[in-house]
Amino acid sequence: MALKPERLRPGDVIGIAAPAGAFKKERLQPGIAYLERAGYRVRVGAHAYDRNRYMAGEDGARAGDLHALFADPKVRAIFAARGGYGTTRLLDLLDYGLIRRNPKVFVGFSDTTALQLALYRHAGLITCSGVTVCADLGREREAFTEAATWRAVQEGVAGPFEGLRPIVGGTAEGRLLGGCLSLVCALQGTGHLPDFDGAILALEDVDEAPYRIDRMLTHLRQTGLLRQVAGVAFGHFEGARPEEGADWTVEDVLADRTADLGIPVVCGLPYGHQRRRAVLPIGARARLDADAGRLELLEEIVV
Repeated sequence: MALKPERLRPGDVIGIAAPAGAFKKERLQPGIAYLERAGYRVRVGAHAYDRNRYMAGEDGARAGDLHALFADPKVRAIFAARGGYGTTRLLDLLDYGLIRRNPKVFVGFSDTTALQLALYRHAGLITCSGVTVCADLGREREAFTEAATWRAVQEGVAGPFEGLRPIVGGTAEGRLLGGCLSLVCALQGTGHLPDFDGAILALEDVDEAPYRIDRMLTHLRQTGLLRQVAGVAFGHFEGARPEEGADWTVEDVLADRTADLGIPVVCGLPYGHQRRRAVLPIGARARLDADAGRLELLEEIVV
């Protein structure tokens, strides 16, 4: 059974963790100021400003910050500072029992796909995918994304998402799982992926050439994951451009790898590395109606 965190209320403490890429302190400050203006208190992880090559500190320190924020009863939500790389290195270090005993709103995106899928796999925790503090809650906020964030964490609502373009018609219901395609592929064989049997799979990625998207989807076909899911909703693949003069599109690649699966498949979900993006609940039940071009939640994200 999925574990739902309590909804976030003004005055609560939001913890900021840095499980992935390193960043300069100045990048986080506008997001902290924004959260404080919105009526929240902010606690930044003790090692968030550390640096170890391209990551925000040593693996043990980053995992320790997550443990401390989940264990602190005053912290009601945890937001990821940024994506980048490094989250997969933490998955074997985390105390999922501690997290399961202290369920909290968790918001992240991109590289934190790995953590969010592992949190659902090992703790059953529903999390919100679509936002990081540095990239989305600082100086250049996008109104749609900003509103989607607060609807998710305060009201437990996301979508419905309409106007999706069908690749294959039909309807399906299941747990909404997925995130960044390259991270889903990276978790294959690790023991940190949840069961995708009967799931609605949502996928996006950034700066991946069309042939690499093809290769990753082919990998998910060959490992059997795409044969398990009940439906697929493709988001935006920012930066995936065919060569100049090509008579095909990225959507043609997506269709080529999924049209024969015998399940409903859509593209055009407003989820991805573009600035205007939805916030998706990883682990919540959803219904995909490809004929109507619609994806809707069947339950609230928070309690």
